[in-house]
Amino acid sequence: MDDKYYVPEKEEFHIGFEYEIYEDFDSLPKKSWHKLVYGDAGTGEEDMGHPFPCDNTVDDRIRVEFLTREQIEKEGFVKDSGDYDFIIPETRYQLEIHNNYGKYCTVHITEDYGNHLLHHGLCKNISKLRTILKDVGVKS
Repeated sequence: MDDKYYVPEKEEFHIGFEYEIYEDFDSLPKKSWHKLVYGDAGTGEEDMGHPFPCDNTVDDRIRVEFLTREQIEKEGFVKDSGDYDFIIPETRYQLEIHNNYGKYCTVHITEDYGNHLLHHGLCKNISKLRTILKDVGVKS
C-alpha cells in the first residue's frame, strides 16, 4: 500500500470518519478509489456491509490517508514562522506535529502560547484530528 495511506482498524470508524474504498464492481467502467464519509449516503451501522465485507473486517480495499499539512491547513491552521508548527490566526491555539507527515504523528495542542496543554497524543488522520479539536474545545 502507498506510504500515504493505511488500512484502518474497524474501531476507528465513527460518524464523520473519512476513508476511501476501492470499488471494482463489474458494472463500473473504471475501477478506482472513491472517497466516502462514514455515516453519509448510506454508510453506517445499519449497512455494515458497505465499508466492511461480509466477514465484518476491514481489508485492503479500504484505506485512510495519513494526516497531511494540507488537511491541517483546511481546518483553519496556518504554518507558523515562530516556535510552533501551526497556529490558528486571531486565537491563542498552537499545534505541533512531532514525526513526519505520512505516518503516525504525535499531536501537541496548546493555548496561551504553550502555557496550557490541551492535548498530547497520537493522531493518524484528519478525522481523528477533528475529534481531538472538538474534544478540547478548539473547534465546535
